[in-house]
Amino acid sequence: MSVKTELITYINSSSDIDEAVALGITHIIINDPQISIRSWEEFNEDPHFNHIQSLIHYSRSTHSKLIISVQCDLLFHHDKDPLINNFIAVIKQNPCDFIRVQDLGLLLKFKELLPQINLVFLSEMCNNNWMSIDEISKLAARQTLNMELPHDKIKHISQQVQTNFECVVQGQILIQYSTRRFMAGLNPDFENPEQKEQIHMLAQDEDYPGRRFTFLDNHHGHFMFAYFDRCLLPYSELLLNLNLKGWIIDCRGQNKDTLKMAIKLYHQALHKKNYAISELEALTSRPQKPGFFKANQTDRRRYNSNFMPSNSDYEKVGQILDAEKGRRITFECYKTIYLGDVIEVFHPKLDHCQITVEQLWDLSDKPIQHSTAGQLVQIPWQKGIQQHAILGRKNALSRNTQSVQF
Repeated sequence: MSVKTELITYINSSSDIDEAVALGITHIIINDPQISIRSWEEFNEDPHFNHIQSLIHYSRSTHSKLIISVQCDLLFHHDKDPLINNFIAVIKQNPCDFIRVQDLGLLLKFKELLPQINLVFLSEMCNNNWMSIDEISKLAARQTLNMELPHDKIKHISQQVQTNFECVVQGQILIQYSTRRFMAGLNPDFENPEQKEQIHMLAQDEDYPGRRFTFLDNHHGHFMFAYFDRCLLPYSELLLNLNLKGWIIDCRGQNKDTLKMAIKLYHQALHKKNYAISELEALTSRPQKPGFFKANQTDRRRYNSNFMPSNSDYEKVGQILDAEKGRRITFECYKTIYLGDVIEVFHPKLDHCQITVEQLWDLSDKPIQHSTAGQLVQIPWQKGIQQHAILGRKNALSRNTQSVQF
């Protein structure tokens, strides 16, 4: 049975709500840095949660059909009891539609003390298999899917478990979290680790210049994010076929123009209208990639990356990310690639493979004449192509020499 998919995003103010609704958002998530550990907002202690109360009241009075969630992804310890008890008291008097939780202890506590409120279980930091999801579905009305799940496994899980699923379609990928503040000592203004100041830094991977990982350090702990944003715009057809209850757009920590453009484009994708991912790429310096949703090879055997000839006459120009039989090959460009280029494909499973770039598309399906470094592009599928294969192009000085055999 088909479900009506909600477009969901995070908000911090009444103006955020108005702008989001005008662009097509049907479900908001209220952020309060006291209980939303990944909030990028400045921390202000407020036992009465006036921020949450005011936004719930504003939403109810101004946008009566809007679905309201409150983010409470706090990892619970008993020293947080007074804070959580105050929050429960506030929600009893100012009910929302959903509370979003990732701590199992809090899930049980809210289930018992706030039985009138629906719960969403956030599984970003948790294992996802259909058996554990089935058990959680007895407690939570909805579950968000782990971002490491490829679309075929999501489809399998949805066939096994009858519950409402949400998916982060746009946002940063969290790859490390600790309650310890690893970066606090970098700030000379800190007098003790209990201070609440927030630190935001970028760090470049020495092995892969240009890959800038994001670090956030706040009073909840230390967060490390991938160097690219998860972006499923190019795969909206697959998303629509999964029949999910919610698409979550998470642009926390980014400028408002990026958020507005993301909402606009996903609204168009949800309603099967034409859209251009290039409009989003123009507003952010971060690469936009499908991540594990389309190319999940992280648990498979790694090959030695040095399988190009040792004294190679080739320059590395890209790497295969995904190969969909009979359709397209998706790869990341390290260098500019032009129509007409002859590309060698290097992989331990291949004796020899060559591609002539006769057609080239960007991820919004627009034909292009050439790529740019760092861009994800597509070419027609070719038999024998392997994921993670390295693409090499002959250097100008050696193009008239005989091809290297391996």
